[in-house]
Amino acid sequence: MNNRLRATLSLVGLPRFFLLSLLLVCVPLPFLLALQYLGGGIRSCAAMLFSWLALAVVYWWPVGTLLFLWKRGWVSRLFIGYLISLPLYFFSLFLIYPAFGGHFHPCSPAVLGIYFLQSPVYFLFVTALFLLTRGGTTWEVCSRRHECARIPGSCRRARRWKHIS
Repeated sequence: MNNRLRATLSLVGLPRFFLLSLLLVCVPLPFLLALQYLGGGIRSCAAMLFSWLALAVVYWWPVGTLLFLWKRGWVSRLFIGYLISLPLYFFSLFLIYPAFGGHFHPCSPAVLGIYFLQSPVYFLFVTALFLLTRGGTTWEVCSRRHECARIPGSCRRARRWKHIS
């Protein structure tokens, strides 16, 4: 696949990534808004809504954009993506904690270690969503494989896939 087509496919997946990440972040939102309304009224709901949506805008979108646009290899993409995600993770926690009546300030190395242990989980969520929405490369391979299986001799590699047809 040439570079121009690959770049086009990756940019097609980026808006899909934005939409799905926003939807994933908003899944617990009705429950959280109901809890906030019962606990503090409509003003606390508005603050919680904007700080919770900051999770998508501040953490998911920049990390996902970096994963989509980085073209130097998988290992460097994941390594640089994780390094960039660390300050974004702490910044998003700094924005989210006040919505629930708390303050984000890890006061000891043990507490900071707990946050560092949780940060790869959030990065894996973003990476999994990136892999699901990253353009058509996986789907193209699957469709070509099925075309070769349906039409004998239509593909040079059809001999390798004899078990399919």
